[in-house]
Amino acid sequence: MVEILVAEILCTVYLKKRSKYPLRLAAYIIVSLAVGAAFPVAVNNFPYACFMFFTLFAITVGLLKLLYNEPWINILFCSVAAYTVQHFAYELANLILIVALRNSAPIFGMYTSTEVDLTALSQGQIIYALIYVLGYYAVYGVFFVIFGKSIKKSGNLEVKRPYLLLVVGIGLIVDIVLNSGYVYLSKGEDFASGLIIYSSNCMCCILLLFVQFGLIRQKSLETELSFVRKLWAQDKEQYELFKENMEMFNLKCHDMKHQIREIGANKGIPHEALEEIESKITVYDSVVKTGNDVLDTILTEKNLKCNRDSITLTCVADGKALSFVSDADLYALFGNALDNAIEAVSRIPEAEKRIIGLSVFASGNFVAVEVHNTFAVAPEFENGMPKTTKAERELHGYGVKSIKLIAEKYGGDLTLGVRDGLFNLNVLLPNNKRQTCAE
Repeated sequence: MVEILVAEILCTVYLKKRSKYPLRLAAYIIVSLAVGAAFPVAVNNFPYACFMFFTLFAITVGLLKLLYNEPWINILFCSVAAYTVQHFAYELANLILIVALRNSAPIFGMYTSTEVDLTALSQGQIIYALIYVLGYYAVYGVFFVIFGKSIKKSGNLEVKRPYLLLVVGIGLIVDIVLNSGYVYLSKGEDFASGLIIYSSNCMCCILLLFVQFGLIRQKSLETELSFVRKLWAQDKEQYELFKENMEMFNLKCHDMKHQIREIGANKGIPHEALEEIESKITVYDSVVKTGNDVLDTILTEKNLKCNRDSITLTCVADGKALSFVSDADLYALFGNALDNAIEAVSRIPEAEKRIIGLSVFASGNFVAVEVHNTFAVAPEFENGMPKTTKAERELHGYGVKSIKLIAEKYGGDLTLGVRDGLFNLNVLLPNNKRQTCAE
């Protein structure tokens, strides 16, 4: 019971707690230990032993519901994980002991009718007990590092596929029943069969844990993918709107230039004054030409933003090389890349140091997209991605993830890094059009 309680507390530590949690926790521990101590124990009774194990576990699960303000499915998720970890720790401790002793594991005479005097333990029994206890909590610690924090990172725990959790639970029940059958029916006296049983049970528990916590990871990835898809849809709408506005705006600027020249000629305005007025308008009529209409629209939009914020944007781009990329993907890729660069350089106090460079070029059967920018503070990386300094961390980083997904969609790759005082974003895409022609 102590083993189960410790495992359950570790697995549920990040769940949403109810009011007066310390008192509830104390009651949970006291009641569980009292039930465990009072529960009748029958030696060498295999069916009753299974009933006892699962009944005690069910009681602790019910008590956990009183500690945490979570749906039942979340309580069951953490409880099954806790029981799996406890069972794995038991199997591993026994496996270590039978390998060391080349015999059955004599831990306090458990699972036998032998009574052990705890006040007169032999040196060997003390060593076995230490191995057993230390092995248990070493397993618990490793579990908490590898799996436990996944619950915290997932935020609000949500199990979207209960049937997979049911499969994990059934797998755990079968594993425990088979192990109990071996222990109680064979009395665990055969070394070879013990080695096989304990080893296979350890592997089974590890597999069950990875399947179970894969549910959280899958939920997190599905949430991110859904959010990125929404951003793509918004990017597409923004592109269509800006393209329409840009065409109208350029037409108006063009008409204004002619009207200014006519007014200047009729009113006798000095030529220098007219040129200055036209130069102001030209800033807003400066359409970038790369050979790709979508890329032209994006770069024109970002160039206007850079002019407004005193940012130097240089561009050398062969837009025709990206003809195989869809309009929506182009806008999302370059829009996010340039928005991140603009945000980074905007933090630099000196306007002359706000520099962004973009290049697009074909090389063999690949197209390279490179964006580099200066920065005020060098970014830190985590799992290959820049770490955010923003308070709302969950809302940050989707731009880079969107770029990565687009690169992977076309069979390419994204790399990020810092070199020579510049942040570098590089996307390498296979030139599908060129490869098709070559074939």
